[in-house]
Amino acid sequence: MDQIPHDGALGDAQSTVLTVDSVVRSVTRVLLNAPDPFVIQNGEQLLLLDVDWDFWNFAELMFESEELGYTQVRQIAYESPREAIGAILARALAQGNDAIVNTVEQLNLYLVRHFDINIMNC
Repeated sequence: MDQIPHDGALGDAQSTVLTVDSVVRSVTRVLLNAPDPFVIQNGEQLLLLDVDWDFWNFAELMFESEELGYTQVRQIAYESPREAIGAILARALAQGNDAIVNTVEQLNLYLVRHFDINIMNC
């Protein structure tokens, strides 16, 4: 959750205050029984998959070493898990064989655990 450093009544800089947005996001996720998003990094590429009500949200970011941060390359909301899974695998494949193998293994564990979707029929 997002936290803002805060000097308490006793001057304790270690205490924190939660922001309203972080509390709303956390409570919503708990009430919907939604898992944390799937995130995997392949080199400079960062892939995210998050389920939000009726949509499967996919995003791809690239690390910019000069700026020491990430730039969003694409963000798409899919109604079908098949489309979202295909998108994340296609983008991982663009990074090479190791990236696609690692992504398939980790994504399969995530999908089976949270959604009972198996993408590996071996």
